[in-house]
Amino acid sequence: MSVAWFDSVTLTVECAFSTAPLAVTSTWTDISAYVMGIDLIQGGRATGLDQFAPGTLRLTLNNSDRRFDPLYSSGAYYPNVLPRKKIRVRATYSAVTYDLWCGYVDGWPTTYELSNTLAICNVNATDGFKILSRARLPITGVAVGAQDTVAARIGRLLDYAAWPAADRTLDADSPTLIALVPNGQTVQSEMYAAANGDLGQLFITPDGKFTYRGHRWQLGNNLTASATFGDAAGELPYADLTPTFDDAQIFNRCTATATVGPLATSTTYDVSDTTSISAYGESNRALGTSQVYNSDVMQNTVEWVVARYKDAVLRVDQVTVNPRDPRGPSSSLFPVILAAQVGTRWTLKRRPQNVGSAISQDVIVESVAHRIGLATWESTFMLSQSPETSAGLKYWQMGVSKWTTGTPSAIWA
Repeated sequence: MSVAWFDSVTLTVECAFSTAPLAVTSTWTDISAYVMGIDLIQGGRATGLDQFAPGTLRLTLNNSDRRFDPLYSSGAYYPNVLPRKKIRVRATYSAVTYDLWCGYVDGWPTTYELSNTLAICNVNATDGFKILSRARLPITGVAVGAQDTVAARIGRLLDYAAWPAADRTLDADSPTLIALVPNGQTVQSEMYAAANGDLGQLFITPDGKFTYRGHRWQLGNNLTASATFGDAAGELPYADLTPTFDDAQIFNRCTATATVGPLATSTTYDVSDTTSISAYGESNRALGTSQVYNSDVMQNTVEWVVARYKDAVLRVDQVTVNPRDPRGPSSSLFPVILAAQVGTRWTLKRRPQNVGSAISQDVIVESVAHRIGLATWESTFMLSQSPETSAGLKYWQMGVSKWTTGTPSAIWA
């Protein structure tokens, strides 16, 4: 039974008690009636160069009848109150259903009041990265997949982990890699190594799909902001937005190592911008080791990092939204924040003291967090600056031996 929360939002929390964690199809049991609070973070990152962290969920459940007690044999879900059960959170607003989170239960801990009348189960759950971090490749020592694309390699790794094919979205626009030698590595570590040379994004979507996007994805997709938040009439209100202008994301040197070519030769890459170093001092970003096959791709990647991050720019790293904000109708706010996920593009505006021009910036959502209580709702979004609006940024175009501007479909950036 889904539960009407407030402002016509219906929240549904379901657990697949009777289904294996990686089953192709799950049988869902609705536990919404026992939910007292939801605190969720869709898997994300703080900046556009970080790796994505696993998404997490914390549910506060009323466990007074012991239905979430794994030791109570008369419980409604016994004997399936077990770790690793799949769980999801969805919201319905104005007849549209939005996936907010999907992952796997870590455990079912219960706390008790001294009066012994009320028991609370604080469920913690983690998205699919937990499973992939513990799955290991076979130990064969036999090379496979020479010149796989990143998408093909990640697909191969997901096969090793028995991850369902229906729960994958893999960007085919990606460079090729040297061969993989299975020798007991974790699936997750090999995925990061595969995506590293292209600064690829690896994350779990709110509906539980493993997703890979090459770093060109944002330049060729989602080029128009889906909403505008600001402090003027006709703009969606935010609860907190603070522009930042500091040195935290100045990188005027970028270094990396890649094992490239048919002989898997270790090659180092080192690119810097002397003008920026003169202005700010050296600030290096090390990309680690990559498995790209083509040395030019790795060279392009380190050049792209320096081109984008060599200058100090105004950023908005975070915005907080209260969908019940009296300055804006929830009918406008809820569809925007419920649909938000990694890669969503917004325009943010602020007019400090109404002096001078408005600060306006297009941003990309990098992480989504919703904290939902019985009478409260707060949503926080970590952001990065839209890449094609970064100050002075130009793109590397295939077949042209210089930095140039170009349409997103023509670039290798």
